[in-house]
Amino acid sequence: MKKCFIPLMLAASFGITAAEVKDGFDKMTWGQWYSKGGKGSCRFNAREGLTAPGSVDMVFASTHKKGANAMIMKKLPVEPGKTYRVKCMVRNKTPDLKSFANIGVQAFRKGKFHSTLIGSSRLPVEKDWIMVACEFSVPNGIDQVQILAAGYADAGTILQFDDFAMTEVDMTAEYKDTFDYDAWGFWKSAGTKVTKNLDRKEGNKAPGAALIIVEEGNPKNKGGSLTKHFPVKPGKEYTFVVFVKSQGLSPETAIGMSIQGQDAKKRFLGSGVQGTKIKAEDCREWKRMVFTYQIPDTGKWKNACFLLMTLGTGGSTPGCVWFDDFEFFCNSEE
Repeated sequence: MKKCFIPLMLAASFGITAAEVKDGFDKMTWGQWYSKGGKGSCRFNAREGLTAPGSVDMVFASTHKKGANAMIMKKLPVEPGKTYRVKCMVRNKTPDLKSFANIGVQAFRKGKFHSTLIGSSRLPVEKDWIMVACEFSVPNGIDQVQILAAGYADAGTILQFDDFAMTEVDMTAEYKDTFDYDAWGFWKSAGTKVTKNLDRKEGNKAPGAALIIVEEGNPKNKGGSLTKHFPVKPGKEYTFVVFVKSQGLSPETAIGMSIQGQDAKKRFLGSGVQGTKIKAEDCREWKRMVFTYQIPDTGKWKNACFLLMTLGTGGSTPGCVWFDDFEFFCNSEE
């Protein structure tokens, strides 16, 4: 079958708000797209589903070229300044064939493409249902996003998608993340051999943890960090908690939890970096890191609207660090 593109359908305004959208795929309202070399079709399956009949089968035809990908897409309304979580369930109906899936978000302004907001890590998909998910904050001027649920597989594979949901996340006073899905960005300096992943087998209290891997040949003074923005108010005190565990890194390698102040447009205030560190040798087993900071209401900090939180490590010794059970909360009374 030839590569195809079905025009995108806007979410019906009746019964749908920007705060919550759910789609159990009881009918096909998503567009589809295959990259160059991709062959197949994304078709409605009225008989099968995770919680009820109805799903989408993403079929990779026998002529599908290795390395090409496919996706189903849908545009949904959002509100600037708010944070949303998107998730979708997926399984491989042909588990003998290797496949991966992820979910991404593109921003639109008045119907025109603006930017790519985020894309989750690619997760291996086997016979059992797994969740692909991510979180994103809506920039000013953006009134619509396009959700991209993508599959990466060899010819002959059939991936099944079901139970999509987009919900608003309130991060103003408290936030928890057990890392059962990918909700953080990632930053690394140029030339760094550091990668990010989601480990579904390792965890502090339960399986699921963010993973930073330092590869062979990484420069001594370079590293990578998980990143996430949190809304704050000057004069308020906030606490950050995360559990960490290291493996392979040299004993003196630092693992850091840091914050930097940003204004309403997420521009850095020049207020410096605040945070705490732990040595790799001190967290060979799960160890709790805590950092509390009161945002000054004077000087450069008086214009703070967001904090950029980073969880990271680096160094020249190959190894890895897991992060789990993150918490953020405000200690100050309103």
